[in-house]
Amino acid sequence: MPKIYVELLKHILDECDFILTSFPPDSSKKDLVDDETLKRAVVRSLEITWRSHQKDSCGC
Repeated sequence: MPKIYVELLKHILDECDFILTSFPPDSSKKDLVDDETLKRAVVRSLEITWRSHQKDSCGC
């Protein structure tokens, strides 16, 4: 697997770990889906990670 993909996956994993540790332990998937602000924050966080790596991979 190319190094750029390994780095992307590591950053996504780090972001997911942060998201999971930010939730109270008794939270459910439904809690995330029902909280529009939190849902948008999670999606935006992952989008930023993805776009950052797109720029790195094309040399832009």
